Formats: sequence, structure tokens, C-alpha cells
Amino acid sequence: MKFDKLTFEKYRKEFSLGHLTTEGYHPFTAELSRDAINDLPKAIQTLKAVDEVALETLRNYKQKIYSIVEYVQKNKNSIGKIFIVGCGATGRLALSLEKIAIETGIETPVISFMAGGDYALIKSVESFEDSFDYGKKQLLELGFSKDDLLIAVTEGGETSFVIGACEEASRVSKFKPVFVYCNPDHELRVVERSNRVLKNSNILKLNLTIGPMALSGSTRMQATTVQQLVVGLIVLEQFKNYDDFNSKFEYFIRTLIDLDYCFLENFINSEANLYLADGLTNYVVDCKYAIAVLTDTTERSPTFSLNGFEAKNETNLCLTYLSVNGEKTTQSAWKKILGREPRCLNWSDSYCLKRLYEFDVSLESISRRQSHGTLELFKISDGDNNIQWSFNKDNYFIKKSPYLLLNHLKLKVLINAHSTLVMGQLGRYSANIMTYVKPSNLKLIDRSYRYISELLGHSGKVISDDVFYQNILEFYDRESKPFVLEAVEKTLNR
Repeated sequence: MKFDKLTFEKYRKEFSLGHLTTEGYHPFTAELSRDAINDLPKAIQTLKAVDEVALETLRNYKQKIYSIVEYVQKNKNSIGKIFIVGCGATGRLALSLEKIAIETGIETPVISFMAGGDYALIKSVESFEDSFDYGKKQLLELGFSKDDLLIAVTEGGETSFVIGACEEASRVSKFKPVFVYCNPDHELRVVERSNRVLKNSNILKLNLTIGPMALSGSTRMQATTVQQLVVGLIVLEQFKNYDDFNSKFEYFIRTLIDLDYCFLENFINSEANLYLADGLTNYVVDCKYAIAVLTDTTERSPTFSLNGFEAKNETNLCLTYLSVNGEKTTQSAWKKILGREPRCLNWSDSYCLKRLYEFDVSLESISRRQSHGTLELFKISDGDNNIQWSFNKDNYFIKKSPYLLLNHLKLKVLINAHSTLVMGQLGRYSANIMTYVKPSNLKLIDRSYRYISELLGHSGKVISDDVFYQNILEFYDRESKPFVLEAVEKTLNR
């Protein structure tokens, strides 16, 4: 999105979201950036503790979750297809759940989509997030009908694209759509678009508030973890009764809480040191888990202001890429990642199928990237009983469970912690504030403004709107430096 001051001023109140729990600062992680550099074992345990609190808190919603399970199972024989929609991190969550559904062969077809289509899995199409109409249009283009059920997933509960799709589903289908979100209702009622959903009796609401994120606003972490767990259980599993549901739910929670994060230390140090020495990585991942790893690697770009995945003809390389093990062509690699042929939008050449195929996630990307300098391979392999991590001289085996969903969740929480602390060692956030956030949509512009104000708070200075707007305009001309820190520095030096 090219910054438009008039548009932002018009919608500023609607996107002033600093009061939301998911935008808050977690008390456990106030020293995270320092610990990532000076006491890595402590930083690892801190992130594990934040995950544990989120998972423990999820137990408070078991009865509400089961009510949705009952609703879906009661109507299972008459539901044609289950659609799942999200935007950004929740969009990637939705596509991951469709892949798992395809792998496990569940009876009711699952169709997932995200803002911007499958192309957005690799590069966000930011202008889509703020549009109700795009959400509605994508839903209908996929053939959503009166016999289908929509599960709408939004971390904050305020994403316009997801709300647009959800409201349309409530008009089209005989089944009430399910709206899944992670902020308290009283906080969302002051946001007009969210309040519309809360007041709509034709939409089922599932509130999963689990507290602030490990990094302020970084809902790719705890919010999407609990949402993937819950929506996955609703869509992928069958339960005889509440006791059966409770038993499986508790097994998932206990397994994730009991995960060992300590092994991450060597992997974090090795990957961070490689980048500090101007090296690159390719994650080489077996197809069963490729979408989980791709999600984390692509989300590093907007979260930490890194170069995104480069196309075949681009020479400005990203630090981290992905290759699907065993796949030698772009087309076959994308099909293995998704479990189906890609579904891209033909509304623009910018995010059509041809554009997606410019990003070669096959093994061929390794030699291309090796020609530009030092490249190390980070291998994540699927074994009979374990998922193996291999990088440099380090190897670790994560014990698999009988549930593919749970194995994806294990991989998700571990690689989220891993990448967050790698970025911490590179100085890509301060305390628990995303100082490298890109102001690329209305919500992120508001977030940037709040972070600048927070960091200026101790100096007694404030940034004027005019200076803030000028900083954003300059940022779009050269996205090189950390936007938030640069704006703070300019303000302090005035």
C-alpha cells in the first residue's frame, strides 16, 4: 500500500487499536531483546513461558469450543464444504489447515483462502487487509453457497477483509459462520466493524483471548497457535461426546506445554552467526511440513523488515529461503506445499499464478542462491517416529504424535521461538517492541505511531502528525532502516 495521508486521517479512529490486548506488551518479555543477545537460555525459557500461559489460558474456553464442535458435528452430513478464511498470519494458518485436511483425508472438503489469494502465502498483498469487499469477492469466487460453512479467523477480531467475508457468509449460507478472535468483547465494541459482528445474531462468536503476544502485536505467535489448535480440532477431528473432546484437547495442550525448547540454543546461535557473517540459509523441508516452515520464514519479512523471498530473476536476496525436499520444479514444489494446485487471483498481474511461479521453492533454488555467496542448508525431515532438525553439526529429533495437526503445532511453536530469537540476536526489535515493523497498512501505520510514542515517552518529546507522515513518505522511498527507530532518532534530534 502506498501511503495516503488523507485515507489514514479518514479512517484513523477506526484503526486506533492500541487498547486491544493483542497489541499490548507482555510482562514476561520486557527484557527479551537484551536476553536474546546476553542470556539466550533465559530468552528461550521466557518464550516457552509465554506459550505455556497462552495454552493454559485456552483451557478456560473448553465449553465454548465444544459448543462450536457440537454445532459443526450436528450439521456435518448437510454441510457441503467448510471454508476457512484469514489474513496474513491467520490466512497462512487457514492454508495450513487445508493442507492437513487433504493429508488426513477428512470426509467434508475444506477450502481455505487468505487475503490476496495463494500468492499472499509468500508475499502479503497488504491493500487487501483493509477491504470488506475483497473478502466478500474472494469468498464468492471460490463458489461459497448456502450449503457451506465459513470459519472466519482474525487474530485481533478487527480485520476488515475477514469481517467482509464473514458478513457475506451470514447472508448467503443456511449455516451460521463462526468468527474466531483473540481480544475481549468490551475492547472490540468500540471498533465499529468489530461491533457489527458482535451484534450480528447470525454469526457464532468464539473468543479466545489469551493475553498479549511475546512481541507486541506479533500475532503470528501465540494468537495463531491457539487458533490453529482450536480450528483444527473443530474441522479435522470427530468426537463422541464432551469427555472424548476434553481428553483429546488436554492431550494437545499437555504435549505442547511439555515440549523441550532448550535444544534451540545451538540452532539459534548458528543461524544468527551465519547472517552476521553475511551468509544465507535455505530451509530444506519434507513436503508434509513445508507449509509450516514456509509460514514462519515468509512472516520474518514483515515482522522484522527483512527482504522477502526473491523471485528467480532478482539479485537482492533474502536471508532465508525454502526448498521442498525432493522437488525439482517450481510447479511440483508449490503443489506439494499446498496439497493441491495453487489458487491465485487473476484480478491483477501482481499476484496471479504466473507471478507465484516466479518464486522457485524447489531444490533448484539452492544452486541459484549458492552462486551469490555462502549458503547453509537447514534441514527439517520427516521420519517414522520423529521430525529431525539438522543445521551445521547440530541434530535434534522431535518426537511425533499420532495427530498430524499436533505435529504441525509442535513445529510451529518451536520455529516461531527460534526465528524470533535469531532476529533478537540481529537487533531486529527493542525490548518486546517491533521496531522494524513496516507501516504497510492502516493497522500497521497506527502501530508504528504507538511504538514511536512509547519509545519517545521517556524523553518527554512527542512526534507531530506532520513529522510522522513525512517519515512514512520517506520510508516508502527507501525501505532500508528501521522505521520506528529512525523516526524516534529524527524527533530527538530536532
